[in-house]
Amino acid sequence: MDVTKVYYDSGGCSGNILQIVKREPEWAANRIQEGESAIEELAAFRATSHQADPVDEITLGEILQCPHCQTTGKAKIFRR
Repeated sequence: MDVTKVYYDSGGCSGNILQIVKREPEWAANRIQEGESAIEELAAFRATSHQADPVDEITLGEILQCPHCQTTGKAKIFRR
């Protein structure tokens, strides 16, 4: 876990991830649920686009295209 990255709470106060989670557990819950949703969406896209191999790096907003059926979709997760 990277505790050096700076995050901002809803009031604009900065802190590391542990500080922000402690101050705003609702924010943490929202981020976790958004991440789960993005993972599910990516898995569904891969299933419908015949992508069996995991993708190592995906950029937010990157357009992904299946080489078999040419189905496209927009990535909603950040670079790993």
